[in-house]
Amino acid sequence: MKNIQDRLITLTVPGMGSDHCAGIVRKTLQRLDGVDSIETNIANHHVKVTTKSNGPSGASLQRSVEGAGYDVAAVHSEKDEDDDNGAEIEEAYLAQARKRLIIAGVPTTLIMILMAPQMFWFAVPGYLAIVALLAFPVVFLYGGAATHKSTWRSLKNGTFNMDVLISMGSLPPFLIGLVGFVYPMTSFIEMAATIMTFHLLGRYLEALAKGRASQAIRRLLTLGAKTARVEREGEEIEVPVIELAPGDIMVVRPGDKVPTDGEVVEGESHVDESIATGESVPVYKAQGDAVIGATINKEGRLRVRATRVGGDTFLSQVVRLIDQAQGSRVPIQEFADRMTGRFVPAVLLISIASFFAWLLMPDLLRPILD
Repeated sequence: MKNIQDRLITLTVPGMGSDHCAGIVRKTLQRLDGVDSIETNIANHHVKVTTKSNGPSGASLQRSVEGAGYDVAAVHSEKDEDDDNGAEIEEAYLAQARKRLIIAGVPTTLIMILMAPQMFWFAVPGYLAIVALLAFPVVFLYGGAATHKSTWRSLKNGTFNMDVLISMGSLPPFLIGLVGFVYPMTSFIEMAATIMTFHLLGRYLEALAKGRASQAIRRLLTLGAKTARVEREGEEIEVPVIELAPGDIMVVRPGDKVPTDGEVVEGESHVDESIATGESVPVYKAQGDAVIGATINKEGRLRVRATRVGGDTFLSQVVRLIDQAQGSRVPIQEFADRMTGRFVPAVLLISIASFFAWLLMPDLLRPILD
């Protein structure tokens, strides 16, 4: 149970797209004194941190997450679903991922086009210089700069995110390929550009899929009425739904949406509740019956007393439950986190062991290639 003196701070981390990433973020924040609980939700990129009253501030949490290699797009001292600017953040992140993919994809496509004749038909004049120039912006500039920056911050913080492997798969092949200018050898520059481009493609598809999932949930909140006709001092006036209070008498005319959850105090009608229950047949409502916000009054005029408003309505609770379900973790995910947390270090150890094995025992290992 949350102590009344505890604080809830929500971070929006667009790059947290997998359980592995979420595990790194959790482990990073758990190192801070004063952190009570951490809840990550990769569907909407939120990290909800409950801290003690004297615990770390939002700025401190942001610095820790950025130190682990992940950018923080927004920090909220208290989570307010209605004021959340998640849609704008997701759209900006998607546009950025799309731009990076295009900048990397065009040069890499040209490299692939040049590589085909170079491998199978004839030597392309100045091939190495051309592919090096084309691959440089993909690996080092706008395409790969953010990945390498994330790698550096991750290693400096003692964590190992997936960007570490991407940097290892792109930087060494490019640098080794440059040796071809002074010593005849196979070029690996094409591999560096291809790895980075596929990585950026994955980032874009991930942002696209997560954005669609979040939009579907957010759309639920837009289904409700924007205004309500209420009785005030013997007159019917129209007010924004956000100004409704429990006890207000609402007038719902035929064809109108029920503004918020309430109880019928006068009138009878059939109400289409398919949005809430899935029932296609309108339900008969009369005095004393409960009605749900965002459902549609079909034919009769109803006077309804508001009983629940704002975040307490049925629709808001459904959205909240979906959000909690996406963020909840079953025991198998705990196990997966432990395994994926060891995956990157294991790959690094295998790579280092392979390097020294070939350096110290080349004659023993060469028959493997035959």
